[in-house]
Amino acid sequence: MKKYLLLIGAFIFTILFGAWFTESVKIYKAEKAGYTARYSKGLGRNIFNSTERGVEYDKIVENAGSYDIAKMLPEYKEFARRDYHGHASFEIFTMVAVWSISVVGFILFILLLRKSKRFAIEHYLTLFLSLFFMRTVVLALVNLTLAYPCGEAKAITHYGVNPTIFQIVILGIGLLCLGAIIRKIPKRYKMRVIVSGAVGSVIGLALWMFLMGPLLFD
Repeated sequence: MKKYLLLIGAFIFTILFGAWFTESVKIYKAEKAGYTARYSKGLGRNIFNSTERGVEYDKIVENAGSYDIAKMLPEYKEFARRDYHGHASFEIFTMVAVWSISVVGFILFILLLRKSKRFAIEHYLTLFLSLFFMRTVVLALVNLTLAYPCGEAKAITHYGVNPTIFQIVILGIGLLCLGAIIRKIPKRYKMRVIVSGAVGSVIGLALWMFLMGPLLFD
């Protein structure tokens, strides 16, 4: 039981650190481009608005009387669509960064397995990095159940790509990669990693979306 709890804690830490790292990089890139961010607590994501257009946003809301009324207006929707261009590029950048981290982690994990089949701390660390791409897979799965996609699925529509097809492709590739990684885990560690990963991932995601994310970036 102690090993399971330690692994669950490690998965939670990895998810929280990974989410903080990718969001920090995305915010840094956004601010360098002249954007400011506000955190959406319910969705656990950042919404970027260009600084120079903030006055125009405020003017539309002021004329409408409230944000709820303004966001339904055609001029607000068109303005938001044009202003979303920067946000879309940041989302795609983050997705590419996440998959890049996973590729590096998987290569290191395979190299370590060739040296020793007995798991040490470095095996687990590289395994956690290998599984970091699951962030995009889980988001794709969630988006398939939503009427309005968010994150990478919403960003990809800005470039004329069908979000449903994109999410299905990401989900398919992700599951194939997950299967390949699980196959590489020695049998004696496999169930321990699967159970701990499932529990730790759910807890870590919930902590990030409703506690750590808003606390750090609100």
